[in-house]
Amino acid sequence: MKLARALLTLAVALSSAAAVANAFLLRPSSQVVHRLSPGAAAPGIKANRNVVRMQQQPGEGGGEKPFYRYTAKDIDGNDVDMAQFRGKPVMVVNVASRCGFTKANYNDMSGMKSLVDEGFEILAFPCSQFGNQEPLPNDQIKVWVQNKYPTFPGRLMSKIDVNGKNAHPLFEYLKDNLPSGSASPFNPLLSFVTGKGPNDIQWNFEKFLIDRNGNLISRHPSFKAPNDLIPDIRRLLAQPPPPPPPQQQSGDSPVTTPTERQAAA
Repeated sequence: MKLARALLTLAVALSSAAAVANAFLLRPSSQVVHRLSPGAAAPGIKANRNVVRMQQQPGEGGGEKPFYRYTAKDIDGNDVDMAQFRGKPVMVVNVASRCGFTKANYNDMSGMKSLVDEGFEILAFPCSQFGNQEPLPNDQIKVWVQNKYPTFPGRLMSKIDVNGKNAHPLFEYLKDNLPSGSASPFNPLLSFVTGKGPNDIQWNFEKFLIDRNGNLISRHPSFKAPNDLIPDIRRLLAQPPPPPPPQQQSGDSPVTTPTERQAAA
């Protein structure tokens, strides 16, 4: 157990060093993963070796974006339809209350109220699949965040799994379409230490950015600070508003369970 923790610490440290080096070098890398539009990044957003980006998703071309077909429950158990975020940039992040990344991530996100006031949305999904670092039930998670980070402007969601057979369909969709978590030279080592698959969420506080139109834009590893994403978020906020939503086709419905997701594929 001590060896595994030491290797995890080493992997995160090496990944962080790679991120710092890349910030100074400012060079795009072949490790960036592009889907459907190789070499293309979201408008105004630079390529970066510690980011996986996606310009288009299957099924695009004027129709409803797949992201908007998913639903999830908030921390109080109420259904939240992703379609309600149409026209807003969104960050989806898996969170935990007892992680080494907790304080820095919650502090950064708590400082994003001005961005939220401009239309940005943070969807924070508690998860305890990484070292059991979110052992609290939903009601206690809510109280903990309210007491510890009272200015947190995001939307707390219900506790879920993000990997494995019980993974929430929204995270399955995000992982399938923005693969290879950190896109870091040390991601294979991190994957080996955590025992997760190469496309799985590797640890707490992985982050996904979605633009105003429901396009998946980028995936960021745990060590990527939310504040480092502010330039990208501002560029997404500067995008023109999307066109009116298309008419829902007969038979279409939000995807809420793995069985429904498989049937809808």
